[in-house]
Amino acid sequence: MKISRTPETRAECNTLAKAKKLARGTLANTHRLDRDVEEEDEEEGRKKEDPKGKRKRKSPPLPKAPRKKRSSKK
Repeated sequence: MKISRTPETRAECNTLAKAKKLARGTLANTHRLDRDVEEEDEEEGRKKEDPKGKRKRKSPPLPKAPRKKRSSKK
């Protein structure tokens, strides 16, 4: 069943989606909440994984091609 997308239903859908994301902890501004959770984890003796350790290593830049020299016309 498809819901007609009126501004009222769209707002309802958005608030529902936000509520779901908050419940999962995937909203962008939840990093503030994560700090509190991190402190709680340390109190319980569990250590949270380091997010920097998961990053992929950047490949070294490719060498640049030599530039062609302009021949001077005389």
